[in-house]
Amino acid sequence: MTNLETAIRAELKRDHVSFAELSRIEGFRGSCEIGFLDRNILIWQSISREAIDIIRRIQVAHEVYLIPASSALIYIIDGVTLNLPIAKRWQHYKTLHWLPTVFTLEWWPDRGTALPALALPTTAAA
Repeated sequence: MTNLETAIRAELKRDHVSFAELSRIEGFRGSCEIGFLDRNILIWQSISREAIDIIRRIQVAHEVYLIPASSALIYIIDGVTLNLPIAKRWQHYKTLHWLPTVFTLEWWPDRGTALPALALPTTAAA
């Protein structure tokens, strides 16, 4: 296990961890972005390929779940937001929108839709 994976796993032991919190980890930042780009929905940007691979492994193992945040306030509190309109519904947008998300330790249907790890395509950031 790499130092980055150890650090990410340590952060994800808490509930409702944001990408803003994870981006403070050394090695987390990079030149990739993740999202549902076929819908013009961005989840996070400036993330390393290694961090994406680690998060996917953790999600596929159902150790954490990625869910839409109840509001962007958690990112405002964490001090980092994306300069994009916020996606309020699961739909195709004409322009790129940001969907604020958090990682949760347990997923229940009443907590919102869990976003499957393998549905998060990655691309090099523009």
